[in-house]
Amino acid sequence: MTHKPTTPHSILFVVPRFHTNIFVATKALVKSGYKVSVFAVSSRAEEDHSIVQPVVFGERPSLRKLRRAMKQADPDLVFLRTSRPLSYLVAHMCSFGRRKLIHYNQRPLHFPRKWYEIWEWWLQGLSAERVTPRLGNDLSQPADRYATYLPWPVEAVEGITRVPRHDGPLRVICVGKLMQPRKSQDKLIEAMEDALQSGHATLTLVGSTGTATGAAQAHYNKLHDLAKRSNGAIRILENIPYSEMPQLYARHDLCVLPSRNEPLGTSPIEAMAYGTAPLVTTGCGSACYITHRKDGFVVEQRSVPALKAMMDELIASPELVAQAGRNAAETAKGELGPQTFVKRVETLLDR
Repeated sequence: MTHKPTTPHSILFVVPRFHTNIFVATKALVKSGYKVSVFAVSSRAEEDHSIVQPVVFGERPSLRKLRRAMKQADPDLVFLRTSRPLSYLVAHMCSFGRRKLIHYNQRPLHFPRKWYEIWEWWLQGLSAERVTPRLGNDLSQPADRYATYLPWPVEAVEGITRVPRHDGPLRVICVGKLMQPRKSQDKLIEAMEDALQSGHATLTLVGSTGTATGAAQAHYNKLHDLAKRSNGAIRILENIPYSEMPQLYARHDLCVLPSRNEPLGTSPIEAMAYGTAPLVTTGCGSACYITHRKDGFVVEQRSVPALKAMMDELIASPELVAQAGRNAAETAKGELGPQTFVKRVETLLDR
């Protein structure tokens, strides 16, 4: 078990918003005795602030408010994600060794930066050190010497009981913004068309919405049109609070993210904690968390035939899905678990 620090370290996350992918990370650190603060540019209704209440600064941060918040947080370590102008101001307050700062981005570990990118940080009095939750697809490439692999953890909420499938249809869930065409929910529906029509599978689309025009609005309209014509095989759930997602994951067998060019894609990884098998494309950054056919499945991005072939196999092989789900839950407890994450952060603190 991870020890609680005698003198609690203070850790600050500076982010565009308190995304669900860092909720378990902040919770794990708090449970291990750390003081955790989050500075964000904006906030959304579906966020969970039950553990850490973010300080929201808006698009034009008040310097007085920021100085006061920094004094109160008094961080020993700052994880800084680009969220200008907030991130620029915090970086300036940490420059030239005043506070330990580590950049956070989703650029793969195996994707070295150009020399001038590193020098740009050094000239500002900032460390070139960064963390990333992505290994990258091409591990033959050299790793960034200043980068550390730090996957965000997942954890099952206590009291959530998995609902077994029995002999019914394969229950598929897809979580992603409903107005973002690159999430490719329409391609998943195309790949599942026969199974949905025959009753061998059901599909739940979960995602946030907002104001959109053009291609984004057209994508949203298309999904609703396909759902209406599915005779109930497809249902759409909009703007579901993060706190309600565990129940949804536990009621499904497979969590699919068919995205193209997805920087990370955490919903299938969150689902793993509940014994729900993940299926992602090679275009998802989170593909590096999955061992194909062991604790999940990975298919080529932009290929409906490849996705359909995988879906057809899984629909016909319930035990393959069930075993992958059991293995996924073990991966979530171990390599992707909260205690593993805290140990990795402690290593960063000790440098």
